[in-house]
Amino acid sequence: MPTHNKKIKNDKNSTLLVDAHHEVIANNYVYAIAATIQEFHTGQTVNSGFPYQVYLDMAWGGLTNTYIFNKVYPNDPNDKNYKDRERILARINTEKFGSQYGITSPLGTPCKR
Repeated sequence: MPTHNKKIKNDKNSTLLVDAHHEVIANNYVYAIAATIQEFHTGQTVNSGFPYQVYLDMAWGGLTNTYIFNKVYPNDPNDKNYKDRERILARINTEKFGSQYGITSPLGTPCKR
């Protein structure tokens, strides 16, 4: 069992801080989550090991407003990852609301409300 799995599984007393849990997810599961979303949406296996960027952006959606998201994608227009942050947030809002957000369009058909 990988070390990160043991850390979370054996942390019955919640000794790991929430930020540490989020960092484990960011470092070890974002690609797997993205691949799962892509496979579900397209019906095709992600054989390359690298899901398309749009699905990686969606996978980061569960980590927005966390320490690790803000560390990797700072809310600073001068940071090299700022445009990535804006793209990820646009994708999350587009999919969440099922409508155009800036230049970003939803991938799927929105659920009926």
